[in-house]
Amino acid sequence: MDEPQAGQKPVVVAIGGFLCGGGDLNGRVYSFWRIPSAALEAQGFRVVTVSPSPVGSLHDRACEIFYELKGGTVCYGQEHSRAHGHACHGETYDVGLFSAWGEDNPIHVIGHSYGGQTARVLQHLLATGFFSKPGEYQTSAAWVRSVTTCNSPLNGSLLVYSLGERADTAPEVRLGSHGHLLSVAIHALELLDWPLLKRFFDPRLSHFGLSWRRRGWRQGLKVVALAVVGKSVIYSQPDNAAFDMTVQSAHRLNQEIHTDPHTFYFSLVGTGLKEEELLVSPTDTGQTKWVFRVWARLLSLGPGWKGMTTKLVYSALKRLHSRQVGAHASAIESRLGVAADSWSSAGDDGVLEGYTQSHPRVPEECEAPVRVGLPRCHSALKPGVWHTLSVHADHMWTNVDEAYTCQVFERLALTLLGPVVVMISRESDSASLTSLS
Repeated sequence: MDEPQAGQKPVVVAIGGFLCGGGDLNGRVYSFWRIPSAALEAQGFRVVTVSPSPVGSLHDRACEIFYELKGGTVCYGQEHSRAHGHACHGETYDVGLFSAWGEDNPIHVIGHSYGGQTARVLQHLLATGFFSKPGEYQTSAAWVRSVTTCNSPLNGSLLVYSLGERADTAPEVRLGSHGHLLSVAIHALELLDWPLLKRFFDPRLSHFGLSWRRRGWRQGLKVVALAVVGKSVIYSQPDNAAFDMTVQSAHRLNQEIHTDPHTFYFSLVGTGLKEEELLVSPTDTGQTKWVFRVWARLLSLGPGWKGMTTKLVYSALKRLHSRQVGAHASAIESRLGVAADSWSSAGDDGVLEGYTQSHPRVPEECEAPVRVGLPRCHSALKPGVWHTLSVHADHMWTNVDEAYTCQVFERLALTLLGPVVVMISRESDSASLTSLS
């Protein structure tokens, strides 16, 4: 791995996950990057946080990130835009966050959750020359020095089916499901197009032209009504986040996206959520008992609102998912050949199974090369190989303290920067930074 030029800080581009970072207030409240960014900056990196659509497809998000960094008007590609029924061009960035980006100034990309898959698609589009402008620049995979995925669905997620995506006929969504209701809410937000609402959550789907300013109220309400009856202009086709988190989408992507032989790949695999950390057991079927147990646990948490909120979300997701996960795993096995028991083989982080976070492995014939554990010595790194590190953290890293989070990302930073040996200060922390087995 090349050393950064003298006087230049290596640049890390941080990509958030599904529903994260859309809107100023939402980004501040739910930002995953506060502690990791501080840890990386303390080791000499410059961290640039980008803001693609929190509900957009992998392709659209990758395009938005490229132009947010490089500058210019977002171009999704004429063929892609025509196929999925949206405008070819999006927002304009007069000045890019890292306009000097190029093969001589490559970036390290770290994606959390859905952002990890976005990072892979970004490098793929760079490698295929999708963004190239003759006479200005020719992109390549070398524009990215390393890719790190953190709690990411590299092989899709079974949870997305429990939330409403149909395992048999994706991208169709079950009417009345959580996913269906979310899609209707997103349509309504885009129709209203009120700046105050978008300060809290901005879907950033302007290229679909759903705003009343573009369609007028009558046509806009008609589009929302179609979404209510399951005929969404966004979610009835595969150009959206819900579909791109399915195993079907990951199956296709892993066949198309190749591990670059000159890029370093890392995955942080969250397997640290225990049932006793939930507000209620997912197998507790007593409705009244369930309500009182949740209330009692909430009171016991005190003022830690963020931990309280995430534990409540995990409890609800686990309760919903535990009833359906077996059926979804069996359906995927029959259609794509992924063994149903694979998903439960490596723990989970409350949202994603450890199996899907490790490395691209679906379909089996496209499994990426993998090395278990993150090397402590830079010289032991191998390009074109996924280095996996199991971390005892939940999906949003709220069940671990700041010191642990800092140590994980400092270790990653030092491994990336040069031939140094990373020392873990406390024996207990050293034991907890284990490799995935």
